[in-house]
Amino acid sequence: ANIFIYLHPPILRLLGWNKKLKLGSWILPVLQFLAKGKLLRGTFLDLFAKTEIRKMEIQLIGWYQDLVKRLLLHLTANNIEDALKIAALPDHIRGYEEIKKQNIIKTQAQAEELLKQYC
Repeated sequence: ANIFIYLHPPILRLLGWNKKLKLGSWILPVLQFLAKGKLLRGTFLDLFAKTEIRKMEIQLIGWYQDLVKRLLLHLTANNIEDALKIAALPDHIRGYEEIKKQNIIKTQAQAEELLKQYC
């Protein structure tokens, strides 16, 4: 059986290539090798650390920590369900590139709106 993997790497998007690449099963060992690169995340060897989406993801960690602190400041037995609902909002941040960016913006706006009612 022929296996095909369709990829659209961000670097190609930057270069104006708007179609996915169709790659055969020969790419599987390359992908396995790249998966081991997760060990490099956060180090100076992280090749993707400077991309806009990675910077947003790093900022998202601090934003979420701040969100939880704000929730805890006003937490009571009466609003624990609301706090859990707000704290779970980042679970909706998914997708790649533009889709993820849109989900981040939408989730943060939604969290701020719910926090106004919560606090």
